[in-house]
Amino acid sequence: MNLSEAAMTLAKSHRDDIRSGSFHELSAQEFARRTDLRVLVIKSPHSVHFFRRHAQVVAVEDGRGAEDYLRQWESPQTVGLVCPDGEISSRLAIRLSRQGHTVVHMAGGLKEWCEIFDCGC
Repeated sequence: MNLSEAAMTLAKSHRDDIRSGSFHELSAQEFARRTDLRVLVIKSPHSVHFFRRHAQVVAVEDGRGAEDYLRQWESPQTVGLVCPDGEISSRLAIRLSRQGHTVVHMAGGLKEWCEIFDCGC
């Protein structure tokens, strides 16, 4: 399989995950409105305060830290993932959705959040 075919396969897999209903990409504005989310902020502990209106906010270092936290949460709830640029949270959202979690992630990450809400990050 060449690089182009691999990219197309990954894109199809990504679309299939989004359609499954357990993984959704949100804009910064949509994410801000979802105050019901339990938010995991990945690789940006200094940004936790941006999400204080959400149900719960936790800073984690990586995907393993996120999975550890999910095991501690008893009731199934939608989890919101945020990372610096949306790349890490996208990959983690796919992985967690395949494990049965309902996950949303901010497509543009903190970069988009800071551009939209002018928070000086």
